[in-house]
Amino acid sequence: MAKIQIQPKWENALEAVLRERLNSIEFDHLDSIRDWVDEAPLGKWAIFETMQPVLSDDQQLSITNHINCEKLLAYVTINQPGIEQVLSSWLNNVYIVEDVQEGLTKRSFLNSSDMLVTRQGISLRPIALPFMHLICNCTAFYPDNKSLLKYKKKLTGLHLYCN
Repeated sequence: MAKIQIQPKWENALEAVLRERLNSIEFDHLDSIRDWVDEAPLGKWAIFETMQPVLSDDQQLSITNHINCEKLLAYVTINQPGIEQVLSSWLNNVYIVEDVQEGLTKRSFLNSSDMLVTRQGISLRPIALPFMHLICNCTAFYPDNKSLLKYKKKLTGLHLYCN
């Protein structure tokens, strides 16, 4: 069984937010990596610590925020003890919107650490919209400068960048 599950049709949103953290490696204590971190394998990957202090009820945040959006975390089921804290940390400021239009309307109300994400996996931050046009499930096309300029004219005032 998977360590976490997401409600149907929200898989792309979770993958867009977690990226390499989705297949991260867990350690009881991060200090245990000191011996080999300088010789870590090439590539983009993540590790996390499972032995973390539990948040008190006062520290737990509600599932909505000041812009009245549900948290993506509300759609996630955690099937393994010990990863709740790290997953909460990674998804705590991620809120869902139905589409980019709603996200563009609400992004000006976000704090700098907040993120909006659509069901399709398009994420919006207060000053940026990471954008990737998907060709298929496994390949991404990064638009050329001419295409970006065309879209930049349509999205006047929005800082656009590609990952």
